[in-house]
Amino acid sequence: MTENRSSLPDNSVEYHIYSLKAVGDRNFSKKSYFEEIRFSILAKIHPFLKEYVWQEDAFNLAVHELDARSLCLRGLTRFGDNIDDEWFLVFLLFLISKEFSECAIRVNDSDSEFLLIEAAETLPPWIKPENSNNRVFIYQGALHIIPIAQHPGHITWLPAGEPDLVDALLALQRFPSITRVKPSVEAPIRKRIDKYPGYIWSNFHHAHCYLPASVAAILQQEPKLVAPAVQAFYCRDPIDLKACRVMKHFPPSSRLFKRRVRFTRCLYAQLVQQQFRPDKRSGWTLPPPMDPQFKANSLGCKLTCGFEILVSRVRTKTAENQQDGAEELDVEGDPRWRMFLTSLQKNDYFKGELDGSKLYRELFREAKSYFARIRRDETNAKLDWNRGSEVLDLLKSVSWDEEKLKDDETRLETEDDDSWLQVSEEEVDRLLAGYQVHGERDSDAPPAGRRGRRSGRRR
Repeated sequence: MTENRSSLPDNSVEYHIYSLKAVGDRNFSKKSYFEEIRFSILAKIHPFLKEYVWQEDAFNLAVHELDARSLCLRGLTRFGDNIDDEWFLVFLLFLISKEFSECAIRVNDSDSEFLLIEAAETLPPWIKPENSNNRVFIYQGALHIIPIAQHPGHITWLPAGEPDLVDALLALQRFPSITRVKPSVEAPIRKRIDKYPGYIWSNFHHAHCYLPASVAAILQQEPKLVAPAVQAFYCRDPIDLKACRVMKHFPPSSRLFKRRVRFTRCLYAQLVQQQFRPDKRSGWTLPPPMDPQFKANSLGCKLTCGFEILVSRVRTKTAENQQDGAEELDVEGDPRWRMFLTSLQKNDYFKGELDGSKLYRELFREAKSYFARIRRDETNAKLDWNRGSEVLDLLKSVSWDEEKLKDDETRLETEDDDSWLQVSEEEVDRLLAGYQVHGERDSDAPPAGRRGRRSGRRR
């Protein structure tokens, strides 16, 4: 069993899940076995993913071929400017390794072994980047590092030199009490992940936006589409701006509706800090900057332009694409859906509700929608194509009542305070001190522009 480590795109994280049962046993090396593990894992973590809004790519798993005889599960997630996505993924991986005790997990990002970077101040002195390959794992809910032999007696069980992946997994399986790191080594990582799942909700920011009825209706049905829309606007190019001049799909009508939109703090920071003046030909007219409603109008304009850009990037569907879409609708005809549903039932996802009750039907619909998204992501790996197609399909199917939207404006909850965007001089000093210790990995900074990498930004 071998694994070639390749360089990853900036701001992305890759994770591999290995089954220790499959090491040396071909009965557990079949694709069907890994598909079963895959959907069991997805069912287990589904409750944590229901409300989570990803910056770019969601958590994902696929069966991956290591070599002609060996398989594992692999995922790759781009987190862009939002480092919180990366640590939420680590939280999920620790949880998975605890719930599925036969699984060992490796995780790397574009900085390679970032868990070691986080724990750099407490690591044993012998471990270095050049000797860490196939030594660092998440296993049974804890961090494990396979040590180097210190004397000849250790050579009988410790892999010599750079461990082969099979040897590393066997050492992990046979000597977990030795490979498990001390609590002091794991503490910096625990500090990052122990705030979940509660941090999911405290990291949201709600803001008022004036939107066309069509955008309001789409966000009402699929609120997570705010992320690709913000990303599309944030990374716009001159071709995208042409679409924003015409506003073919989301023209600003004579009546815009004030809505309370849920962002992550990172997404909100990206949108609110962008300087943007809409083209006069687009039909958008913003009030003066000193007007109390300027921010809500500006945010709504930028968010709507993001939806327009997403749809403009969708190519005309071929007959093959249309056939794929038709097949995708038949979720219950997919044998993997039954596997996924069975795993949900084992994890008490339906909370003891009887089949047919109102809550059961709601939970069933959410699970079916989640499974359909998994299938869409398998078919369309490129986010803009996938999400743009989804927006276009929703635009054709959603309906709205303008009188109800108007009435809803009178009952909107207040916006969240965004003073967290302003960082004091003392806070800057504290953050800089943290960067020196943790290698520029402190997520307490304002979300936009973290780690200084803001590829694709346009003004």
